Amino acid sequence: MTRGNPQPKVEPTKWHERAFNFYLAARLLAANGLLGPAAFSARQAVELLLKAALVYWDTSFDPIGAGHAVQKMVRSVRNKVPNGRTVEVPDYLWADKRYLSVTRYPTHGKGVGIPNSLVDDLDALFRDLTLLLPLPRNCGLATALIGKHPGNLRMLTDGGHDVGRLRLHFGLPEVAGSASMPEDDFLMRRLRASEPPTKG
Repeated sequence: MTRGNPQPKVEPTKWHERAFNFYLAARLLAANGLLGPAAFSARQAVELLLKAALVYWDTSFDPIGAGHAVQKMVRSVRNKVPNGRTVEVPDYLWADKRYLSVTRYPTHGKGVGIPNSLVDDLDALFRDLTLLLPLPRNCGLATALIGKHPGNLRMLTDGGHDVGRLRLHFGLPEVAGSASMPEDDFLMRRLRASEPPTKG
């Protein structure tokens, strides 16, 4: 069977943007006790991050044709993406596609186990997969890290998530003592520093 004209590839940044939105959604939903939707969003974020890396590094990769085969995409990332060998996706995120289907559709005799480590695992995967991509400084993640979108910055850092390596990836300044400094203080200092002087 021959396929029709393939759709032009969407650039990796757009895949990463979608992944970033699902990542933030997963963190927000988990923080509010909505674990089923959080698990689905986490799984979507991981799939989209894998696709972003493969779209960038493997010109033969077809993200639509790949479907939802996370395990296969993980193998491809390990084999085709520089520094991708260390990518580890916990089985529970892809096994039996439960996070893809059972989190959305009631299924007789099937449940979804959601470990306490879901957000920590997702944070590590988001960081590790993002570091495989040369993303522009105007992408959603970078603009959140400098405080252009304060709500996204709060969602990123809620629960003590360390974003230092992500800031370094974009060449953004690391603030001395930022581990103990509230992100809102960092944000306000960045915004004040970027404001033009006022006439007095």
